Amino acid sequence: MCVTVVLKPEATLTEEKIIEYAAKRLAKYKQPKVIFFADTIPRNPSGKILKKVLKENYKLWPRAGLFYY
Repeated sequence: MCVTVVLKPEATLTEEKIIEYAAKRLAKYKQPKVIFFADTIPRNPSGKILKKVLKENYKLWPRAGLFYY
């Protein structure tokens, strides 16, 4: 499972904290394996998330600042 995280400017969240949070609250198969930090979530004019664009980012995984666990 891949997760895209958009942080607020004052937020200090790390991939370790995300994994720790998920481990406490989610089943093992639902826990994120890849965490991607982004500036924004791509949306269309009506505000829906563009999932295809997010998936394209995952294809760049080793070069795009993603962390695999």
